[in-house]
Amino acid sequence: MPAQPRLVYQIVLHPRTGFVATRTRTVAAGIERLDGRRADGSWAVIEWSIAKTLAHNERGELVADDPNAAALLDELGPLKHVRGDRFKVMETSVPLRGKAD
Repeated sequence: MPAQPRLVYQIVLHPRTGFVATRTRTVAAGIERLDGRRADGSWAVIEWSIAKTLAHNERGELVADDPNAAALLDELGPLKHVRGDRFKVMETSVPLRGKAD
């Protein structure tokens, strides 16, 4: 059976290694944040997921089709297309809206 297509774009901020627990938070309809807890107890945003109904990939650039997705993409800054539906934040020191609590 062929793999089902992904319904979201992933925007990675940190590799998943080094986190002892994770949790997913819905920030807005179609936008989720994956938070990770480090061994020292601090939390960080590992990645964001944006529904494909809210954005599209235009020649390796993630383009928002929704105001909430546009605000998040503006806040994250430049992205690098990794492959498929995965993108990576070029600068990991950006302040992040909805920081882990």
